[in-house]
Amino acid sequence: MLSFPKSEFTPHPAGQHQGTIYEVEIRLQEETPWGLKDKIILKIQSETPMLGEDGKQRTDSEGRPMFFNLWDFLTVTRKGKLASRREAILGRPLTPQDFPDDYDPETEFLNRKIGYVVKHTAGKEPNTVSAGIETLWPIGNAPTVDMSSAKSQSDASSTGDDDLPF
Repeated sequence: MLSFPKSEFTPHPAGQHQGTIYEVEIRLQEETPWGLKDKIILKIQSETPMLGEDGKQRTDSEGRPMFFNLWDFLTVTRKGKLASRREAILGRPLTPQDFPDDYDPETEFLNRKIGYVVKHTAGKEPNTVSAGIETLWPIGNAPTVDMSSAKSQSDASSTGDDDLPF
């Protein structure tokens, strides 16, 4: 089991935020309770203005803007948490083309603007707080919609030619 030295930690504030994925870190063959696994860390820097009790911009314990590290196992399958996160960040269901042999998570995630909701829960240690991302969505980089197919469907319905059984 891994153990980390105790440190001063400032959890990301709860609530709705916007941010940018500023780094995608891949850790190959990390020890886990389930054996060696590949992991991915999406590092999200908050762009939401947050003021502390003193009225100044809130930062982490080292004076940096608030950020959140989102950890997952690196699996390129339809199953698993990463597939759900990919769909949320991309703002669309995954297709067979989203599972190439040469999948590059950095290309897919780096510099993407997202919205997210942080929820606080009681930490494992007494009097501590754990922060987790409850919801994700794309901001400004959602896929575009082909309006020509939408127009042709609209034209078909206006002529009475539809696929309804009644």
